[in-house]
Amino acid sequence: MYNLKEGASSFETPEDGRYLLKVEAVEVKPHEKEGKAGHAFDITFVSADGKFKGRVWEHIYLPWVTWKMKALLEAGGSKEAENENATPTSIAAALQGLEVSAYIWSELGTNKKMRTNVKEYKPASVQAELEGASYEVPERPASDLR
Repeated sequence: MYNLKEGASSFETPEDGRYLLKVEAVEVKPHEKEGKAGHAFDITFVSADGKFKGRVWEHIYLPWVTWKMKALLEAGGSKEAENENATPTSIAAALQGLEVSAYIWSELGTNKKMRTNVKEYKPASVQAELEGASYEVPERPASDLR
């Protein structure tokens, strides 16, 4: 039996603002753009401190926006951000469970549907400072201590 009533609707987006987010899931798929092969990273975030119930998503396409992936990994304290030979698998492993502070806002997309955007990744400690609290960095899995 599943209590679907208690689940948050994917349409429940948080109010615009900065939130503490935790990577819940990462899906990696091959991607091609203008004849160049790469990978699409579909990243699912949840609120790390319970400030909202739903989920927000980020889509990062490598190698086209490596700066964005590097910013996310750096903000989460991952050493993978400095890896000169990162693979899709090593990046996905480094992202799993990562906590960061990010700015979220929603806008009406060109398809007339609401779209949630995530930007300005910063270390989770920034969120705590904004809220006047302290933050302890969670231990990273051994696989990310390269």
